[in-house]
Amino acid sequence: ILLAIASGVYAAKHFAITSDIDALLSKDLPWRQRGLAFENAFRRFEIINVVIDAPTPELAAAATDALTGELRKDTTHFKSVSNSSAVDFFARNGLLFMPGDQLKPSLDGLVKGAPLIADLGQDPSLRGLVSALEDVLIGVNQHKVELDSTAPVLRSAAETTQKILANQPASFSWRTLVSGRPPQPLELRGFIEVRPVLDFKSVEPGHVATTALRKIAAEVAPKYQARVRLTGPVAMADEEFATIKENAALNGAITFAIVLLILWLALRSPKLMFGVFVVLLVGLPITAAVGLALIGTFNLISVYFAVLFVGIGIDFSIQYSVRYRAERHEIPDMREAIRAAGHYVAAPLTLAGFATALGFFSFLPTHYKGVSELGVIAGCGMLIAYATSITVLPALISLLNPPGEPEPLGYTELAPLDNFLNRHRLGVLWGVIGTVVILLPALYWLRFDFNPLNLRNPNTEGMATYLDLKKDPATNLNALEVLAPNLDAANAIAAKVSKLPEVSRATTLSFFIPSDQDQRLPLIKEAGKALESAFDPTNALAPPTDKEVVENLTEAASRLDDAAKENPGAGAEAAKALSVQLAALAKADVKYRETADE
Repeated sequence: ILLAIASGVYAAKHFAITSDIDALLSKDLPWRQRGLAFENAFRRFEIINVVIDAPTPELAAAATDALTGELRKDTTHFKSVSNSSAVDFFARNGLLFMPGDQLKPSLDGLVKGAPLIADLGQDPSLRGLVSALEDVLIGVNQHKVELDSTAPVLRSAAETTQKILANQPASFSWRTLVSGRPPQPLELRGFIEVRPVLDFKSVEPGHVATTALRKIAAEVAPKYQARVRLTGPVAMADEEFATIKENAALNGAITFAIVLLILWLALRSPKLMFGVFVVLLVGLPITAAVGLALIGTFNLISVYFAVLFVGIGIDFSIQYSVRYRAERHEIPDMREAIRAAGHYVAAPLTLAGFATALGFFSFLPTHYKGVSELGVIAGCGMLIAYATSITVLPALISLLNPPGEPEPLGYTELAPLDNFLNRHRLGVLWGVIGTVVILLPALYWLRFDFNPLNLRNPNTEGMATYLDLKKDPATNLNALEVLAPNLDAANAIAAKVSKLPEVSRATTLSFFIPSDQDQRLPLIKEAGKALESAFDPTNALAPPTDKEVVENLTEAASRLDDAAKENPGAGAEAAKALSVQLAALAKADVKYRETADE
């Protein structure tokens, strides 16, 4: 008892646990050293990946940009925040990456649409939109534009306006309109890379930072009809570690009840059960102190020595106590029964104790430190459990003096099974050996899943988001990173591995240097000159008054109605639908026009 108290004090003063998953692996492994080198160079693993989904590419980009800005203000919880989906580079240089056969037609289309662009560039309001619409209708009247060709944009504008007037979430995407196709999943998403401040003394190192992130996201996302999800190494690890605490009280109570039931079925004596529990309470702090002295800091695997000590270490006490009960039935004197039980279980209990300890010590050679450290502590724990079972327990039995055993032990209904196994023991052994030999070929089809992600709960947010992103190859979730000393070496590696059938593509920084710039730049500059005046701030108009907007909407509705009557077809139906909605918008409260303008 004195040793247990001293060990408890030592364990309490020196107790330390880390939830750093990097601490579970030896740094001596070659691949581990490469991983550390990459992490030191790019700091890619201690991050939270924030995924933003929105109805349109514009809303996704705006939500991502706004959330990035708000997160950067919080330097308490976040070391750095970067907008991974920021399109500044491609917004500036995207035309240089367009396939050569598509560049000139696209530029010609932009130049041709210069009047429309000027209307919106100089007056980015509902008034400017109506002006652009009137230009289109003039083209229809002059037979330069088919009304049917405008059906998609008219229909989309009508649907958006209808949702606004119905107080429903509404959106309108110019990018989708110009591209002429539905947006790809990746275009409706934004990505933010957050490097949080982590607390490795906590089971969930990123919990505080994640909570702060969610609070900020809840304030920003609704403005853009966006959904925010968290994934990445930190978020997924926290979710995994959170399962340690999930239902811990309920699971602990159920486990305790099961242990009590097993002890009662085996011992049928409150005094013996109390003695077994005291043995556990003595052995556990001693094992914890030995573990801390040998290892220094527990990790998220080695800390489970306590579960193993209770689950396996209690077996030694049960075996001794059951044998004591059997001897007490034959020997009325308690002390003689204690000695007889010790004599009978000496060899099997010693063999079991050391065999179990050696089983855990066999974990030592692995470089997986989490497992090897668990092996050291649990192995020592088995020896401690064995030692306390043959010293503390007999002493407690002597002091507690449980009553004798008037009835023989065991369950008589199982006696025939015992007798059968005793009579046919050789046959049973040969039967087992034969079964094993027959089934050995089945090992050929045994497969091992090496992907640790498949150990995680697929229904958690982090894992579900990861699996969702994984469906799109463009997210590069299965990419391999290779460090090279310079760009030439990287290009050589990329050229080599890209020939492998397992490789979809290999990318280096050279990917961001567009080819054929000499041919492309003159075309882009020529188009830029034609569009320059459209974005000249000196040509910008003053914002309209609401009265002007109402007048413009009413006039646009009338013109659309006239165009629909003169040009039957799909375009007429769309024009009529938009006419109805614009007329309703003109008559509605000003707040609806402000929403539509935005």
